[in-house]
Amino acid sequence: MHCNILTKTSFLRRIPTTTCSELHFCRHSSSSSLLSHSIYKPPGSEAGPPLLITHGLLGSKFNWNSIAKATAKATNRKIVTFDARNHGDSPSHDDISYELMAEDIWELAKHLEVDKFSLMGHSMGGRTVMTFALNHPDRIEKLVVVDVSPLDLYSDFPTMKVYLQALYDIGLNLKDTFDTTFGS
Repeated sequence: MHCNILTKTSFLRRIPTTTCSELHFCRHSSSSSLLSHSIYKPPGSEAGPPLLITHGLLGSKFNWNSIAKATAKATNRKIVTFDARNHGDSPSHDDISYELMAEDIWELAKHLEVDKFSLMGHSMGGRTVMTFALNHPDRIEKLVVVDVSPLDLYSDFPTMKVYLQALYDIGLNLKDTFDTTFGS
């Protein structure tokens, strides 16, 4: 695994180090297409395949900090949280789809040198991990889908567009997400 490990940032100094024996934040150059990710190592020896966790729309890997630390400690598994494309510290792309985001997970797994792992995704991340599981069923140990249905709910997008436009209109910097999700 070839990650640039950040160990002396002000953010890291705010995270208690008693839960995990090691915490790695891996960021790659903007020219890299690899997803930005954080690795939470268990205090003891690893007791199974890692758990990769992804967030929902407008979220980031940091949404999962406390859960990742507690899960690493409770399960003795390595936990990896990651930013989806066009989110957080991950690269921005003109193209976005569940298929592409699922393939981003596969590229991350190859980078982490894991063949089989568990996946957990919330909302948009839940749809992404379901897509990954359909495309790579042999790579999944367990799948956890949080707060989203596998049913097609695109009829709700017009309402979502109105809400996102209202947030944008009051000055929240959501333009890139809005444009990427719904077009200009």
